[in-house]
Amino acid sequence: MPHTARASKIPALEVRPGGGFPSDGIPATAWACWGTFRFDAAKAHFAKATLERLTQVIGCTADNGPLGQKNERALIERFFDQLASHFAHRLPATTGADPRAVERVLNDVGEKASLMMTLDELEDVIDVVLANYNGEPHGGLGGRTPLEAMHFLLEKQDGLLRTLPVARRSALCLLQEARVVTIRGNLSRGDRPHINFEHVRYDSRVLSGIAGLVGKQLRIYFNVKDIRHLHAFHMDGSELGVLTAARPWCFTPHSLRVRQEIFSLIHQRKLSVREGCDPVGAWFAYKKEQARSHTRDANDLARMLTDRAKSHQALPPPDVAHAAPAVKSEVSAAETLARKAPDAPWLTQIFTFG
Repeated sequence: MPHTARASKIPALEVRPGGGFPSDGIPATAWACWGTFRFDAAKAHFAKATLERLTQVIGCTADNGPLGQKNERALIERFFDQLASHFAHRLPATTGADPRAVERVLNDVGEKASLMMTLDELEDVIDVVLANYNGEPHGGLGGRTPLEAMHFLLEKQDGLLRTLPVARRSALCLLQEARVVTIRGNLSRGDRPHINFEHVRYDSRVLSGIAGLVGKQLRIYFNVKDIRHLHAFHMDGSELGVLTAARPWCFTPHSLRVRQEIFSLIHQRKLSVREGCDPVGAWFAYKKEQARSHTRDANDLARMLTDRAKSHQALPPPDVAHAAPAVKSEVSAAETLARKAPDAPWLTQIFTFG
C-alpha cells in the first residue's frame, strides 16, 4: 500500500534530497505487489496462515530458497548487512553481531537508560534511513539511485508491475489474524444471532437480523493490537460486515494479549471488575500499582500505550460502511446464503527446497 509519511518526533531528522519511497514519486507503484516472495527457511515462514496470505490474498509465489545458500538472496542479504553495520550497530546499547563484538563495549550506556532510543524514535530513524538509501547512487545500478533505476525500468518496460486489484485494496483486513467461529443464538429464548470471541460477545445489526445464520460458521479477521472490532466474512468469501464487542469491551482500545491477561487475572482472583465498569481501565489501574515494584508490569503498561498509539485507524460505524440492507424475512436470508462462491485464488504455487 502507499507509503504514509511519519510525523517525526526528532526535529533535525529529515530525508536527503532525492530520497523517499517509490509510491511518493511513482504513482504506479502505490499498490504494487510481488510476483515472487523469497525468504529463508525459518519455521515461522512456513506457518499455514502466512502462506495462505501470500498465495491467496497477495497472489504471489512463496519461495524459501535452498538452505544455507545466501547467494540465492544476495540483494536482500547485502541490504540487511548494510542496515546493520551502518545503522543498527551504531546505536546506543546495541548488542552487535555477536557477544564479543566491539560495538557492545563502545555503545554500552551502563546505567544511563535515558540514552537509549524509544520505539517511536527508532521507527522514525529507520523510516529516514530507508528513504535515504533509496536516494543514494549505487555502482551496481550504473550510478543511479534505486528510485531512478526503478523509474527508468518502468518507463522502458510496460506491464512490469503487478498491482493489487482495486476490489482487494479495501479489504486489507484479510492480511490480519483469522479464525473460524460459529454463530450462536436461540430464537425461542430471545437470544439474537451473535458470535463469541475471547470470552466476549460480538454482533451487529445485520448479523442480529438474520436468524437463519444461527449454527453457521464465519471467518473473522482481527487486528491483534485492537480487538474491539472484527471483520466477518461468510465461508464462501462474501463479506458480512464489522462486528463490535459488547459493552463495556467496545470502549477502550486493547490488544488480544491484554484481554487474555484480564480474564486470567479474574480467574486467579487478582482482579475484580464491577458490572458495567471498564475492565481495561481496571487492568490498567492494577498494572500501574504493580509497576512500582515489578518491571514486567511496567513493560506491560508501556506496551499497551504503544499498541494503543499504533492501533489501526478508527473503523467506520458498524452496519453503515460494511452492512448490506437489513434482512426482513427468512426468504431473504436464504437468498443471502445462496450467494455464488468466488473464483479460486489467482495463484497458490509454493516452491520449497530440501
